[in-house]
Amino acid sequence: MNIGRFRKDFPVITKENLIYLDSATSTLLPNCVIEAVKKFYESNGAVIKRGVYKLTIEATDQYQKARTQVAEFFNATANEIIFMPNESYGISSLLYSLPWDMSNSIITSFLEHHSNYLPILYLMKRFGIKISHITHNSEGELNLDSLMSLITSNTKLISLTYSPLLFGTINPMKEIVEIAHEKNVPVLIDGTRIAGHHSIDLKSIGCDFFVCHGNIGLMGPMGVGVLYIRQDIQATLNPLILGSGTVSKVQINEYQLMDFPDKYEPGSPNTANVVGLGAAINYLQGIGLENIRNYEKSLIDRIIKGLKNIDNVILYGPTDSSKKIGIISFNIKELNAHDVAMYLDEVANIAVRSGLLCSHPMLEKFKIPGVVQASLHLYNSEADISQFLTTVETIAKDLS
Repeated sequence: MNIGRFRKDFPVITKENLIYLDSATSTLLPNCVIEAVKKFYESNGAVIKRGVYKLTIEATDQYQKARTQVAEFFNATANEIIFMPNESYGISSLLYSLPWDMSNSIITSFLEHHSNYLPILYLMKRFGIKISHITHNSEGELNLDSLMSLITSNTKLISLTYSPLLFGTINPMKEIVEIAHEKNVPVLIDGTRIAGHHSIDLKSIGCDFFVCHGNIGLMGPMGVGVLYIRQDIQATLNPLILGSGTVSKVQINEYQLMDFPDKYEPGSPNTANVVGLGAAINYLQGIGLENIRNYEKSLIDRIIKGLKNIDNVILYGPTDSSKKIGIISFNIKELNAHDVAMYLDEVANIAVRSGLLCSHPMLEKFKIPGVVQASLHLYNSEADISQFLTTVETIAKDLS
């Protein structure tokens, strides 16, 4: 199965000898996504739900079609899917719309991206809530026994990443949700690093909230994210931000909110990019998540085997491709991570992530000053991996 052949479906940037290994931050977009955004602006460009003329009706239809596509992709219903500008906005909008007091506590982990961890720190500083951390092993696998011991009558939420950015470990979210629900505690899952790489069935997982960025694994445009709020919990929530589109009626001293999902989508949305996200979802479904997963596992096996055979390379996280997604973090002894990344870029035109990964508490916990990170998606090829490994070996031999 050579999914890497889909490289031809991507714009010219992929044909200029660029090897893009940074899908954990953002991905190359398929031509069909770029064309969908371009077509919307060229043929429509209207604001949704603001009139009865043809263009705004058509724009609204396209926007709602994308919502349905995203819902089907995650096995949810359309009214459970809310479009947000990004992952950070989605998590903050949700957490800050919940009622908090000093008796409440949140359970999270040191494995979180700042998008999840910072809003929790804000709640601690603003309301005095307590933060408890699930323990984990050296490969980013969460300790479920630790979770059970942390849940108390004051636990208001469990908020965790599906796959930590440093390791790419796939954690057992369904089991975590089952443990939490036995104690009537809702669960928020940050699924940004895993969405688009691994099949996610939200009904099967059973979580109450789910957030992901549309521009990373889902291969949609920048500026779009997805917030899922389970239907039977929606009545307990009120939006953080109000504005046009969230209300059905406004009087001098009163207002009436729209139903979900409209009440959580204030102002004029980024309709073109939502349409682009719909095109990306259609593209991924056309290839098949199982096919993508199997192809990426073959690349993970290749890149890990190669790195393990290079002297002075330190690998982080699981080395079994069945336990992780295509995030490979490493260092070369005696070398700064940014220096390695710059060498890869300048000498071999290979784009990788480096540094603290917007996950400072996680790297501090493991006493790691920074890492080099290669992350894969379906447009990467065996040739990409070969060139990457050859260049890393050169760096390790000549510079370390």
